[in-house]
Amino acid sequence: LEIVAGFIGKISGGNVYLMIAIIIWVSALASAFVDNIPFAATMIPVIQSLAASQGVALTTMTWVLSMGTDIGGSATPIGASANVVGTSVAAKAGHPVSWGSYCKTAVPATVIVMIISTLVIFVRYL
Repeated sequence: LEIVAGFIGKISGGNVYLMIAIIIWVSALASAFVDNIPFAATMIPVIQSLAASQGVALTTMTWVLSMGTDIGGSATPIGASANVVGTSVAAKAGHPVSWGSYCKTAVPATVIVMIISTLVIFVRYL
């Protein structure tokens, strides 16, 4: 995890905005396919290391990780438990929702919310 933190720090080149954008967007992408709780738990040492080495408040990094992992889960039918339950209930009611139809609607909405969230983090915390 220290290697991951070092890699993110190296890619961002000390640019806090880029570092935050990487974390929020990678978190969102990962959470679209992986359960967000284990992913967030795994990323805690990474954000702690980045906060210490890059001089960013840990609270800022916590919000970045939280927003990315939470919002990213909306993008796919398996990204969040509510999505799985919702698509199952719809299928049982005779209205199956395919991956394609779900993602066709959810991915653009998730991207829009992610853009807004990234900008809010920049304005509010930096």
